[in-house]
Amino acid sequence: TERSLFAANDPDPEAVGIALARLEAALGPRSALRARLVAGNRYETRFTYEPFAAAERSRPSSDTAAAAERGTLAYRLLEAREINVTIEGGRPTRAGGRRVLEYAGPWRVNERWWADAYVSDAYDVALDDGALWRIVNQCGRWYLSGTYD
Repeated sequence: TERSLFAANDPDPEAVGIALARLEAALGPRSALRARLVAGNRYETRFTYEPFAAAERSRPSSDTAAAAERGTLAYRLLEAREINVTIEGGRPTRAGGRRVLEYAGPWRVNERWWADAYVSDAYDVALDDGALWRIVNQCGRWYLSGTYD
């Protein structure tokens, strides 16, 4: 279940600033970042990371808060890494050495179709250990591109 980092009342911006400074001191520069949406065609290019500032934090709307209380799956985009995937009967049966229990897809991404610049097929797979992954086949090679938390 997705939960807020802070209690129902907004925290003191100064206290948050101190916490962010401690994180950066312990983990290094640019360790406290937030995602910001930007224009892009593929989901990998639809966001950028920027420094988080306590003053920019806004209170969620009641709809957002109600959805968080019900619980949601959060998609976490990973740096794509190549994995082994076994296909049998046109469906993924193993991914990264794990058995695929259920799958959804494929979703075709064909960007710049006139020049064959980027074509991929994405699948969401539920694995036997409970993990939910987004796997992508691009030019015959398979990549783990994200996971659901």
